[in-house]
Amino acid sequence: MKELRNFKNTGKKAGLDVNDPKFNEAMSKYGGMGEDQLIDQLLASVRTSRANGTYNPEQMKSYVAMLRPHISDKQYEKLSNIINIINSENV
Repeated sequence: MKELRNFKNTGKKAGLDVNDPKFNEAMSKYGGMGEDQLIDQLLASVRTSRANGTYNPEQMKSYVAMLRPHISDKQYEKLSNIINIINSENV
């Protein structure tokens, strides 16, 4: 997923704090992953959150909205579809 690998550069243009330790931690953890690996990580995180009662579908939708300006239309559509499936089913 080229766009995620280059997100640090586009993030600067978008006014994100790329010096934020959480941002850098996320980029080091997820920046080198392919799309399938990222989806697997997302699903694992959702399973864990549901199991401990902390999953919030509205918060997930707000994350997608926050990412919207930083991803392509194709990526947004794919991510939105994944989130809709996650929010409508037990994953």
